[in-house]
Amino acid sequence: MNNAVPQSIKHLVLEEIEYQSARAGDEYVDNGRAYRYSDEYNKENFDLAERHGCCGSSQSSMMLFGQKWIIGWNHGH
Repeated sequence: MNNAVPQSIKHLVLEEIEYQSARAGDEYVDNGRAYRYSDEYNKENFDLAERHGCCGSSQSSMMLFGQKWIIGWNHGH
């Protein structure tokens, strides 16, 4: 994720990716990523990370400080 996003948000996003991927039963997660839904902030990096991961991908969403974020990860191997 871009350095313009506060560390507190990065930390919460990474925790949510860990939580959601564990709920999905994904053991070998790689390429955790997120973008802000309202203005698609970081969407280009999100899509790029998805394409460079392996073994399929999953995504979910979360609310942070009143804003929706789309999170994703690749299943890894």
